[in-house]
Amino acid sequence: MVFATYIEMAEKARETAFLRLLEHAAAAGGNAVIGINFTGQEILEGMTEVMAYGTAVTLVPTQQAPAPAQYSAPQQSAAYSQPFAPPSGKN
Repeated sequence: MVFATYIEMAEKARETAFLRLLEHAAAAGGNAVIGINFTGQEILEGMTEVMAYGTAVTLVPTQQAPAPAQYSAPQQSAAYSQPFAPPSGKN
């Protein structure tokens, strides 16, 4: 089936473009790529080029954050320990 072959070729072209993007990013000193986009255009009848582009970045681990303090429930003040009583209605 011709359509299935075309899809397989398009997927392979996209994979190749992505791998080349990663290689170029590594050559530039990056260890990750952000903002990846793919684009393609027909260059000859029946021939399409696929391009992948993005921004090479270098990710570094941050220092581990200190463990949070042990949680303790807030203490209730004496003013709020009595049940609520609505006003009596006398003015």
